[in-house]
Amino acid sequence: MLSLENLLVVLVDGRDAQPAWGSALAWGVATGARIHVFLPVTTSAPRGLELEPGLQAAAEQGAGQDGVRWLDSWLCDAPANTTRTIRATGKWCEAVLHEARRQEAGLLVLSADAVTSKELHQLLPQLPCPLYLARRGKAPLRLAGALAAAVEDATHKLLNEVVLEHLAMLARQWQAEPVLLSAMPNPAELIPLMGDTYIVGDVTGEVEQGYRQSIAAQAKPMGLDQAPLLAQLGRPDLVIPLLVKEGNIDCLLLGMVPRQALAAFWLGSTAEDLLLHIDCDALVLRPQDYYDPS
Repeated sequence: MLSLENLLVVLVDGRDAQPAWGSALAWGVATGARIHVFLPVTTSAPRGLELEPGLQAAAEQGAGQDGVRWLDSWLCDAPANTTRTIRATGKWCEAVLHEARRQEAGLLVLSADAVTSKELHQLLPQLPCPLYLARRGKAPLRLAGALAAAVEDATHKLLNEVVLEHLAMLARQWQAEPVLLSAMPNPAELIPLMGDTYIVGDVTGEVEQGYRQSIAAQAKPMGLDQAPLLAQLGRPDLVIPLLVKEGNIDCLLLGMVPRQALAAFWLGSTAEDLLLHIDCDALVLRPQDYYDPS
């Protein structure tokens, strides 16, 4: 379950549009969480480029001073319990991970357009907390959980439980409408030797009905069996963005495990690619973010 006491939001020095800040404020109002602002200011050198130590120190000092002035003006109307940290660094990912651990963050909030796919790949396996990627900068009114249709092993089952538990909890907290989304495996692709189109069509219909019944059964213990289910046969990285648009979703909850895992709903870089291509906010949850409510 999400820990909603400490929320860490990472801002980008000098930018006017900061969806992460609007989302962090909305989370703070809804949950009463303490908001800690982290501003990792970069030098004039490209992010990740190493400078000679003397030049690096001078560049970081100048960048840090500029960052203090900018952040002071940005946070002039921030809630009273807002705290801040400014750090000049050329190692953005390492700095964000260090701050998340130091602050014991229960949720990390980033603007989706301020992080690259490479940085996501570095962050996700090491984060000590769930990740919220903000695009809209406001409270969500329509939440969706992305679910695996075929629960074949413990990892798939646990990921679905993580998503469903948090979807139910956040829908109540935000007073938002919950929706279930699923990209269902295509039986015709799973059984390539079936040559009779009529038989394949019959099997596809039966399997799809079974998928839907399985999702409804998983959702029922969380009180979500009456939530609308939008499902389509196909690959998750292609189907889920279409369902997000079709459902007018404000925030997508999805489960994932590190790339190294042997079994996962999102395999390889699918989740990382998906996070950068959906047009709504996203809350990324891992198995360690779950506990049995019973």
